[in-house]
Amino acid sequence: MPNAPTNITRAFRAAVRRAQHPDFFFVNIGANDGVSNDPIYPFLCEYGWRGIAVEPLEPIFAQLESNYRRFPGVVLERAAVAPEPRPFYYIPTTAGYERTWTKQVGTLDPGFLRRAIDLMRTYEFEGPVPAGLEGSIAQVDVPCLTFSALMEKHRVERVDFINIDAEGVDYEIVQTIDLARWHPQVLCLETADMSEAQRLELTQRMVGHGYVYLEPFDMFSSVYVRREIAPGVATRGLRRLRTGLRAALGR
Repeated sequence: MPNAPTNITRAFRAAVRRAQHPDFFFVNIGANDGVSNDPIYPFLCEYGWRGIAVEPLEPIFAQLESNYRRFPGVVLERAAVAPEPRPFYYIPTTAGYERTWTKQVGTLDPGFLRRAIDLMRTYEFEGPVPAGLEGSIAQVDVPCLTFSALMEKHRVERVDFINIDAEGVDYEIVQTIDLARWHPQVLCLETADMSEAQRLELTQRMVGHGYVYLEPFDMFSSVYVRREIAPGVATRGLRRLRTGLRAALGR
């Protein structure tokens, strides 16, 4: 079993606890193996949520199937979420260089994959990266569907937690999600590869729909939650209530 994330903070847990209800439902876009560095997996183990996990690449999808056999409430969809069909780019095992990160950077954006290789070559997180690895990038056609089509296909009426880990196309995907219609309680997505203008627009959009930035999930992703479940909101409200009561009672 791959390593589950250990960076679930108290604040993140508190927000999810406030959002929790018996019919909690998630959508995990770019689920990979469903475990590695996944913000949903620890909560799935704890609460046994229902949901949809989406992963387009066949070998990784097989790992997802194996890891999620014990979660009967989760539907697995082998596809990519995109506005239109396009190829998927990845580093195949035939490249002769297999690391944890090489399994996690498959993408619809070939430029992102080349940037990821260059980043790993610079910092050597898992040792030296071979020169010319970019030449091993493989391309494959994968099923693609829009977020709306995904929801319609599985007759989803409510979503509480959306995770987007789409390696360079997160902004494009989140732009297609009607937040006024779905208003998930929690939204986690990769923001590190977004431009400053995209991050600003995303923040303004999230605030406009009643979200607050909670915290980073890791060095690449950001967590937004509905204002009413953000840790500290209820506490501040209770303090204001107590202050008002004391003033009314002359204490």
